[in-house]
Amino acid sequence: MKNYTWKIKSLQTVDEVNETDFVTTILYRVNCTEEVDGKEYKSSSLGSIVIEPKEEEGFVAYSDLTEEQVVGWIKSSLGTEGVESIEKSLASQVDNKSNPPVVPVVKPLPWS
Repeated sequence: MKNYTWKIKSLQTVDEVNETDFVTTILYRVNCTEEVDGKEYKSSSLGSIVIEPKEEEGFVAYSDLTEEQVVGWIKSSLGTEGVESIEKSLASQVDNKSNPPVVPVVKPLPWS
């Protein structure tokens, strides 16, 4: 079974009137791992999203943010199809490592 881990690599912020550290850009990494016959296979992808700084009732101070909250913002921004697309691509990479596709070989003609 493949396991996906979403990790935040960095946050960029701006200061707005009366508030500081509104997150504007999120750099993230998605890792996919799977163990097959006792061997672990991995793939990963880097991405970033830009979000508009806006004041909302649910504003969370920068110092109080959790990685889980920020990952939620990413997934919400990407939407279900975007998240599935990233994870499907990583799964395919892992599958190609754990079960490499057969590649045809070009051989010289036997009558040459």
